[in-house]
Amino acid sequence: MLLGAEKLSAMPEAYVRVLFDQYAPKFEKALVDDLGYRGPALCSSRAGGAAGNSQTELLRSAPSISACGTGLAAAAFVKEVDHFIGIDLSPRMIERARATGLYAKLEVADMVQGLRDRPDASADLVLAADAIGLSARSRTRPG
Repeated sequence: MLLGAEKLSAMPEAYVRVLFDQYAPKFEKALVDDLGYRGPALCSSRAGGAAGNSQTELLRSAPSISACGTGLAAAAFVKEVDHFIGIDLSPRMIERARATGLYAKLEVADMVQGLRDRPDASADLVLAADAIGLSARSRTRPG
C-alpha cells in the first residue's frame, strides 16, 4: 500500500478478520442503506451489457469465484451466474453469505490465497468489487 512517497505495510490478516467479524451484522445496512453503496449492482449491469447473450450463457455454465463478504455481489450477479464459490477472510461474513443460499461452496481464506489454491481455469469470472485493497497480496497475481 502506498501513500505519497512512503510505502505502508498491509493490514495484518488477523486485524482484518476481527474487524469484519465485528462489522458483519451491520455491514449491509451501513453500506447499502446508510451510504447508498451500489458497487456490485454497477459491476453486474456493466458486465451484462458488455458481454451480450453468448457471454451470459458462458457465465451460467461455469463456476464464479467471489470475495464474498455478506453476498452482495452474488445477489447482483444471480441472474448471470449459476454456481458461486465464495471466499472471505471473515468467518462471520461467510455466515452471512451462507444465509443467502446463493453459494455452492464457501471457504474462510485470504482471497488471493484462495484463488491460488484452485486449479487454473477453474472459474470464468472472479468478483472482487471492492475487496482488492484489503488484501496484503493484492499487488501480486493470483497464479
